[in-house]
Amino acid sequence: AISISAAAAVGLGLVRPWVTKTQADPWADSLALRWGLLQTAAVLVFGAAGILLFTITKEEWVLWLASVLAGAACLWSSARMENALATSIRENR
Repeated sequence: AISISAAAAVGLGLVRPWVTKTQADPWADSLALRWGLLQTAAVLVFGAAGILLFTITKEEWVLWLASVLAGAACLWSSARMENALATSIRENR
């Protein structure tokens, strides 16, 4: 589930320029870049913790919880990244 969520997020990011008709690069803005790196770190941490806890406990719900938390962190940080990018475009940085 974590891999599918990550692949979907990357896919949505790739089609964003076609949908929004802009060529803005969110990775070029330092604040947006920080949110993007935080997003990546959160998904990796929740994913690794979920796998580790599942290996220890053998409880499937641990993986589901890790997936939900990784997805929520991804959505939350994606919104912050988009806000940072929009602010950057408005301020013409």
